[in-house]
Amino acid sequence: MEAQDRTVRSVSRSEYRTAVIRLLDRTERWLMKLICLLAILLLILQFLLRMEPIRYWLSETDRLEGYAPTRLHNSLNAPPET
Repeated sequence: MEAQDRTVRSVSRSEYRTAVIRLLDRTERWLMKLICLLAILLLILQFLLRMEPIRYWLSETDRLEGYAPTRLHNSLNAPPET
């Protein structure tokens, strides 16, 4: 009886390991695809930021260029007029 229990347990462990390995392989493939997609997206966005009209639209820093930080800060924190 003990020999059968060991055999059943070892088969179950083997099936479990096989299932886990398959799951990890699929997960690894999806993660690699995601990393490649994000790298391509980063390259595309960096290329687009080199174009003046697109950079102006994507970047708030370019839109605020030329404004003094104190003027922006004071206008946001100014007390209400009475």
